[in-house]
Amino acid sequence: MKAELKWNNQTRKLLKELPSKIVQEIALETLNVTYPTIPMSSALVHNNNRGRLRRETVAKGVQKEGEKFYLESPSPYAPFVYNFNDTTTNWSTPSTHSEWFDRTWEKQGNAISTRVIERNKL
Repeated sequence: MKAELKWNNQTRKLLKELPSKIVQEIALETLNVTYPTIPMSSALVHNNNRGRLRRETVAKGVQKEGEKFYLESPSPYAPFVYNFNDTTTNWSTPSTHSEWFDRTWEKQGNAISTRVIERNKL
């Protein structure tokens, strides 16, 4: 006896798109959770550079290249700040640090993934 499978086109489309949607949402939630830990300048409030790193990182958002999603801090000085040594850096904004994406993912990656998958259950 053979069983025959008849696909519902809407279900087929949903199943095909779901993995990409979940990965994109994981990246977005990672960005949202990371936001408060991205360093800010200690410059005066009226200075345009204050918060530039944060603003530009959030404005860039989640990027897609082919089938991959990624996060970045596009400010020209971001790679230098990202790699600062936290033990020798006197961060002017409390709760900020270097390697903001990596640290968020190390601490909360499993929880972020679990929340996103739970929200997207079929």
